[in-house]
Amino acid sequence: MLTEALHLDWRFHDLIVAALDNSLVEEIYRVNSDRIRLIQAKRGHVADRLCSAMQEHIAILDAGLRKGPAAAAMDQHLSESRRWAVRV
Repeated sequence: MLTEALHLDWRFHDLIVAALDNSLVEEIYRVNSDRIRLIQAKRGHVADRLCSAMQEHIAILDAGLRKGPAAAAMDQHLSESRRWAVRV
């Protein structure tokens, strides 16, 4: 189940970036996501972070469905992800 959740997490990010339809952003994302996936493969993924990340994804989607600004939810997700990456 953890593997499936991790794949869903990455797919979410892939779709968000693809929706931007910006080749420069897509290339930067691809390079960075490859690096992050290698790091995660070496040290393992923390199940607790995956659960909170999914909750943050839901907040981003919810903001989008309400046609409200998703920037605050995305900022929260990026901030938490950055904090987790530095801590672990």
